Amino acid sequence: MVNRNLILAVCGALALTACSKEELLTEPAKLQTKTTAAVTVENGMLKFADEAAIESTLSMLLQKDEASLAAWYDSVGFVSQEMAREAALEEFRAMTSLDEYPAFKAKYQDRFLFNDNLAEEDYQPYVAASRFAYEMILNADGNAIVGGKVVNYNYDRFEQTMYYRVAHEAGATSGEVQPRITPETKTNQVYVQAGKKKFWAWAVRNGSEVYVQVTAQKKNMFGWNDYKADYSFRCRMRIGYDKPYTDLSSNPDASQSFFTIGLGQVKSTGRISCNSKLPLCIASHPEYKVTAAYEAWSSGTGEGTAQILAIQI
Repeated sequence: MVNRNLILAVCGALALTACSKEELLTEPAKLQTKTTAAVTVENGMLKFADEAAIESTLSMLLQKDEASLAAWYDSVGFVSQEMAREAALEEFRAMTSLDEYPAFKAKYQDRFLFNDNLAEEDYQPYVAASRFAYEMILNADGNAIVGGKVVNYNYDRFEQTMYYRVAHEAGATSGEVQPRITPETKTNQVYVQAGKKKFWAWAVRNGSEVYVQVTAQKKNMFGWNDYKADYSFRCRMRIGYDKPYTDLSSNPDASQSFFTIGLGQVKSTGRISCNSKLPLCIASHPEYKVTAAYEAWSSGTGEGTAQILAIQI
């Protein structure tokens, strides 16, 4: 179990200021977002007026469960980068020998990212999107049409991704990392490996909206592979802000947050897909810093491996 002194140290460090989801192509279709921005599909890409329209669309998509998200993609006739990766993963999982891997990687290396350090036994493809949740609105090649121009939002290397950085506690280069990661204190991130199971969780800020993204892997004959897992969180410090705010902690909007749990209580996700994004809170102002702390573990690693996810973002 988590060391009591560690919990107290984390809670002390984060001063609490308040108790607060290959082929595509149908005819172009339109959909109104929760703002007034229209989304259309053109040449297999989503078309946006500007990046503000991307953000409003993402905010809408992030509120959908897997079934309604799939229905939205079907309604506009679009295959996202994440959907294309899932199709590639099915092909990956159908391999009968690692002898097939070089051909698989050659087929997809211009579209997805791969861990070239084979000693880590991590062979599966990863989305290349360089911004939080953009794999939901980019096509398989990482492109979108923004302001009439095709824009690519992909990373170039696997080492730039959060999957790598959280696991390796890599340093963050200014302007490169979307979440605010502090490797020295592991703020906003947690990573646990126990035998042949491991999981990540990291906090991400998207304007005023804050999310916790989770993913889990297990080891088999093809190395480490994503799988559906159950994630649990025990509240050690409730959500607060470092500037004046409206206290929402006593009456949280359950439709806006997964983390509607009291101090000391546990909430579990049930079996969910890798890379799921759990809504933490909506800050009362984009510049307000959100603080919280949770013990986190997965069904694969077990409660005995729980580590503190300290959030200051």
